[in-house]
Amino acid sequence: MFPSEYYEGTFKDGKYNGKGKYTPKIRDIYEGEYKDGKYNGKGKYKWKNGDIYEGEFKDDKFDGYGKMIFKDGNIYEGEFKDDKFNGYGKKIYKNGDIYEGEFKDNKFDGKGKYRWNNKNENDGQWKKGKRYGEGTMIYYHYLFPNTKDHGIWKNDELIQKL
Repeated sequence: MFPSEYYEGTFKDGKYNGKGKYTPKIRDIYEGEYKDGKYNGKGKYKWKNGDIYEGEFKDDKFDGYGKMIFKDGNIYEGEFKDDKFNGYGKKIYKNGDIYEGEFKDNKFDGKGKYRWNNKNENDGQWKKGKRYGEGTMIYYHYLFPNTKDHGIWKNDELIQKL
């Protein structure tokens, strides 16, 4: 540790083990469980910029179920692997848009539903953050209520109606 760093908690064999609170030099704060000097188990990490992660850690990485609250007002809650959204989760944007479904490497990937704040929604397959594969887009517009496009999508474009 550097002189401006601070750790309060339990040790085992000279390493953080059990519950503790670590305030690193950069002034982010981690409070939670340790194993062999690494964040392991349940914990909370607060960045000095205002972002907050609370959930499960494995070997100093977000891993398992957790919740990330971003300073810009966006929220992600769901599964993490290697510090990224991986698995099933829900992302709520501060503008009211919501995506719920599968993620891979922080992007929509697999089965999921995106609902825009204007109530339009897309339910289907996603790949690398874009509509890809079979899906249904439902438009909620006062002139054309419940208009649907069901078909095959590629890179966010409807390429074939079914």
